[in-house]
Amino acid sequence: MLGCQVGIISKLRKRRSLKMTSSVTFLHSTFQDFCIAVHLAHLFHEGIGKKKFTELLEKFVFFTPDSVNFAEFVLGFCCGIEPKVTKIFIEYNLEVLAKHSFDTKEMFLHTNITLYLRQIFESQLSSQQCLDLIPLFPDTCNLSLTIMHHKLIPSLLYLLKVFESVPMDKGLFSYLKVLEITIGYLPLIPILLTQTINLEHCEMIINKGPKTTNTDLDLMYTALSKLVNLKRLHLKNRYGNVKYDITNLLCLFAQTSVRLTHVRLEGFLYDVKIMNTFLSKLSGSLIAITLSGTLNTQLQPASASEVIRGLSVLKKLSMLELGAYKIGNVVKKLKPIASQLEHLALVQCELHEGQLKELFSILNRARRLKRLNLSRNGFTVNSMIHLVECLRQLPVIQELSLTNTGLTDETASILAECLKEKSSLRSTNLGSNPGIGPNGRAALKGLSLLCPEPSIYDRITIQLSNI
Repeated sequence: MLGCQVGIISKLRKRRSLKMTSSVTFLHSTFQDFCIAVHLAHLFHEGIGKKKFTELLEKFVFFTPDSVNFAEFVLGFCCGIEPKVTKIFIEYNLEVLAKHSFDTKEMFLHTNITLYLRQIFESQLSSQQCLDLIPLFPDTCNLSLTIMHHKLIPSLLYLLKVFESVPMDKGLFSYLKVLEITIGYLPLIPILLTQTINLEHCEMIINKGPKTTNTDLDLMYTALSKLVNLKRLHLKNRYGNVKYDITNLLCLFAQTSVRLTHVRLEGFLYDVKIMNTFLSKLSGSLIAITLSGTLNTQLQPASASEVIRGLSVLKKLSMLELGAYKIGNVVKKLKPIASQLEHLALVQCELHEGQLKELFSILNRARRLKRLNLSRNGFTVNSMIHLVECLRQLPVIQELSLTNTGLTDETASILAECLKEKSSLRSTNLGSNPGIGPNGRAALKGLSLLCPEPSIYDRITIQLSNI
């Protein structure tokens, strides 16, 4: 057999009962995918027609309850052999998503981004041929990428090279509104961002790159500051032990006309004075801000005090989240903005009895407050009494989170009495509080409690979720 001789397929002999059976198999699935692609390309070249060709594609589609996936290598190889089928593949993909009630704008690139990029890359399409594909895409969509994936990097580099001479408002990614990236290859990001002129929401998770330099970061910051339509910015340092400084980024945004409405910065270092300049520039637009540190990047009380003071200029601020900030005795600095907050999270901020009492006295005026998260702070009986008094003054409070706050039977019982009479409070999260014993669970029985997935060290969560 020729296939066996050239090493593409192999012949297997197996004993079944008393008989020997033979079967033929490909040495690797890649050989199989390539042979299928050659056959498909040959049929297309011979003029099988778009309708019959599309019917053949149904054999290479796999459905799950939440998504649809295609035989990536078969279609990728086929595009490389016969570039004209790329448009048919993308059209068919979108049709499948629409027929099966998936949200096309959210699903089609999020689910099959590797497939699309691979098809276009394998086809080696010109810039004009790529432009001809753009009308197929929805007006707005969400692009989710992991720029550490070995298959994506060459595809993206090729496409961005192709589009260098194309005006930005007509580029391959010009239609994007939302971009979510996990970054391990930073040099690619500034090039990609030049093609996303209409971007409104950018979320980046920065991994520890082996060749990451300050120059790479500065180029990325410059590209971000030029996104004139940007409204939401989320940057996360996945590795807290790597100290990334974003002071230059804050400086650049302070000098532009960009008006951010939502900012989320997790695990970064920055100059406090520059941060306050950045905040003052956004005083009329910023609605929500999240600042969280790590063991290596958390602010000390003096610096945290300056940042909180800077928040007082934000006229439209309704959501504030601080994580791993040692705000301690400077909690009183929240007073100027308390009345306008709808969502407040102070997680792991080293708040103890005295600071919590002062915080609750300030929040008595927060008539708009709907969500309150005080997880990972220490609660005593007196702290719980003050919290209950505060909750009774909040007319629209809907969600309360007190995970890992050292609750006991006594504090849980005090809270339970309040929860029974507070009809607006629809969700209460008390997970990771192993100090709540049988009496506390009995008091909480029948209440609407939300508990996260338990760890093997946290059996109390299981018991609470079964109440």
